[in-house]
Order: sequence, then C-alpha cells, then structure tokens
Amino acid sequence: MEKRTGIRLPVSTALPKDRPGLVITSGAGQGLQSEGYRLYIDHSEVRLAGADARGALYAVGRLL
Repeated sequence: MEKRTGIRLPVSTALPKDRPGLVITSGAGQGLQSEGYRLYIDHSEVRLAGADARGALYAVGRLL
C-alpha cells in the first residue's frame, strides 16, 4: 500500500479497542480464486481479504 499511495500504515496484531481498524490479509483460507479479493465493512473494522498478495493489492486499490 505504501508503494502505491505513499501512506505507511502501522502494523499490528490486534484491532484497536477505542476506534475502527483497517485489516489487510492475504493467503490461503480466503476461499477466493487467484488474485481475488473481498471487502468487509462494519461498525468496528474494514477488512480487505486477498487470495494472494496481488488480490490484497487489488482490494486496496478498490478501497482507495
């Protein structure tokens, strides 16, 4: 995301308790075809799930 947008996001292993979080994941277990992605949005988080690294990149692009 930093390369495409110039924005560097902090990396964390837990969602913040006091504000909404942004979660970007990629890899096996997403139930998606190669380069696929899903966007999940609710009151506590925005989750971008990519089937692989390219899928995660496409998800970020769609969000932006």
